Amino acid sequence: MRGILSLSYMNGGIAMKKYINIKDKETAIKELAKYKDKKYLSVVRFVNVNLKQINEVVGFTLFHKNDLFVEAETLYDLMHQKGNRGVKHNYHGLSAEQIIKSLNRIKMLFCILKEDIDRYAISLIAESDSSLPMLIVIQINASLENDLNAKINKLVTIFPKDRIKTFIKGFSTSNILYLNRIELDKIK
Repeated sequence: MRGILSLSYMNGGIAMKKYINIKDKETAIKELAKYKDKKYLSVVRFVNVNLKQINEVVGFTLFHKNDLFVEAETLYDLMHQKGNRGVKHNYHGLSAEQIIKSLNRIKMLFCILKEDIDRYAISLIAESDSSLPMLIVIQINASLENDLNAKINKLVTIFPKDRIKTFIKGFSTSNILYLNRIELDKIK
């Protein structure tokens, strides 16, 4: 298994190598929560995400690997207090538990949108009538800074998405790769 080398472009952070098995929920939440308070210089590899199960749901091959990589800086942004970080960047105020729960529920999707070349937005079915669907953006065939040939699945962002119907309508039909209209109609 290829190792993950720490990224070194940030100042003042702590370098870590990390694999997080999302199937061990309690340990995964504890490990992930560490990224809320400090800026680390690393890439985290979520194992057992089972991205290839999405292929079975949608009926075509989109993901060739199950694991999902994410930069520690992205995790910090996801878990930092909700608000605006700057131009086109927001903190999402998610808990480690919300992130792990969403990754474990990735097969419970109702929509896949193609945002850009090799970048896809996956909408998960809301857990309850009062919650918003989670939107997970993944870039396939991404590279690691230290291994340009890695071809990994990279977590770009994850957040609860309001006005999801309007968001989906903004995509051309050729970029809506999968849509479960029954689940979409359940959303208020």
